[in-house]
Amino acid sequence: MSLQKLIRFSDAKLAAISLCILSPIIAEYLLGIWSLTQLSSLLFLVPFYGCGALLVREIARRSGSGWVGIFALSFAFGLIEEGLLTQTFFNTDYYHAGLLSFGYIESLGTSPFWIIYVLGLHSLGSICLPILIVELRLDSSEREKLWLNWPSFFVCTTLYFVASASIFLGTQQAFPYQSTLLQRLAVITVIIAFSALALFRPKIAFKLSNKRVSNLKVFITTIILGVVFFGQHYHMYTLGLSEHFVAFSMLSAYLLGMYFMLRWSQCANWSDSQQYSMVFSLLVIYSVLGLYQFSKYTTALGHSINYVDIALQIGLILALTIPVLKKIKSLV
Repeated sequence: MSLQKLIRFSDAKLAAISLCILSPIIAEYLLGIWSLTQLSSLLFLVPFYGCGALLVREIARRSGSGWVGIFALSFAFGLIEEGLLTQTFFNTDYYHAGLLSFGYIESLGTSPFWIIYVLGLHSLGSICLPILIVELRLDSSEREKLWLNWPSFFVCTTLYFVASASIFLGTQQAFPYQSTLLQRLAVITVIIAFSALALFRPKIAFKLSNKRVSNLKVFITTIILGVVFFGQHYHMYTLGLSEHFVAFSMLSAYLLGMYFMLRWSQCANWSDSQQYSMVFSLLVIYSVLGLYQFSKYTTALGHSINYVDIALQIGLILALTIPVLKKIKSLV
């Protein structure tokens, strides 16, 4: 094996390991669901979130569907977890948290408000943002290459399914619940649809544009849309309209974000600098949400925290954001 191939293999392996760790760090720790003093929970979070993100990335790259495929599979990932494993889409008593109490539709047995929020959360924090961060650290020529050979892909898939089974069984033991057959079939149908979108190599692109987009515009636009999406989840402004207006506004903010990303990617000056600006804005949003959760002196799962947890959380925020800021500065 040549030295060049060996270096590429090492880079790919390091990227895969980095993604496996970064996915649960952003999805669960940065958001305040767990504290860093509970870092041992990575033992079961990495096989599920980490391997899940890695599989999403590998399948999308193997199929050639690129970021359209990554986004589609990120929704499929969220649907599997929340619709089939934990069944938070339908279980009104999950963690006794009242997740479906706002905007609940009796005939569907669920709340579009919760579905839109949690799918957006998984798509961004669990899958897309970690993948983007890791790929940006690679040379542009290396970003679309595969990180796993087939044996590694099989091992990763096995770990993901074992973790999924553990989550399902653990949830059933703690909060016994079974959704209806029709509900499960509906979720499976949507999962298949998103998976097909990724596997059949859709070509969704705008014409190349001579327009330019600044780092500041990317940052501010992403922040505004993020504030609308997450702000509506926490404050539920109906503006005197139906509760379903909240879900509609959240969905609109997310779709607008995807639209802008597609438009920006066709601009003449679209580069790593703008992508790092988008990464930074999302990290800021997640950091604020995590600190807001910790201001209640409890994690989102109800575990008590103290000043050590808060200090570690601030350290995590700095560890994630400072390298991104430095990269933006060096690229401007």
